[in-house]
Amino acid sequence: MEPNKKLKVAIVDDHFAFPLALKTMVGKYDFLEFAGIFTDGKMLIDQLDEVKPDIVLMDIEMPVMSGDEATRIVMKKYPSTKVVAVSIYDDGNSVKKMLDAGAWSYITKGCSQKEYDTLFDSLRDNKKFISPRAALNYTLLVSENAPKNNEKTSEQAIDPSIPKIKITKREKEIIEYISNGFSDKEIAKTLNISHRTIDAHKQNMMGKLGTRKAAEIVSIAYRLKLI
Repeated sequence: MEPNKKLKVAIVDDHFAFPLALKTMVGKYDFLEFAGIFTDGKMLIDQLDEVKPDIVLMDIEMPVMSGDEATRIVMKKYPSTKVVAVSIYDDGNSVKKMLDAGAWSYITKGCSQKEYDTLFDSLRDNKKFISPRAALNYTLLVSENAPKNNEKTSEQAIDPSIPKIKITKREKEIIEYISNGFSDKEIAKTLNISHRTIDAHKQNMMGKLGTRKAAEIVSIAYRLKLI
């Protein structure tokens, strides 16, 4: 990004309050410039040549023209524009639909302010960002639907913009003990570490795997072939 250059941001969303909240967020960043709110994809496309946004914060489900359809048109006319899907949905199919249409990043509406900060920082630095839970669900979808004939591995099939999930050697040990029915107390005794340390590792793994339930750690790790 060039020094002192402001990036023009268009917001496309058919709701009332949420686009205003996004407008407020955009106003907090000195490298962003608000370029307008559009209530559906067609309204943006009709004014695209006039607005010429650098960034489009795009809802998916909208009347008249959906987010993925509008994204395809934006990318065809202005391929350097960064379309960010902003949706209530975090399922793998929704993420895939927008990435296939050409979206640069994907964030869920209900995420934390920290995630929005990460998104805007990534846009400034010309990097991609996908909300952790959405990234996990997309990764699971692609992994489960990958070809089985060795022509393409699951890892190769996953979009390279999706951050790879990595676990440490200690985390892998803990997952394996959990999968074998060991309690936290038994794991702590076996590994000669404290119960608090076990809990800290589990919290870290839950964050990496995009889940709030410790009980899902093992199943997600196996599905992603992390162990």
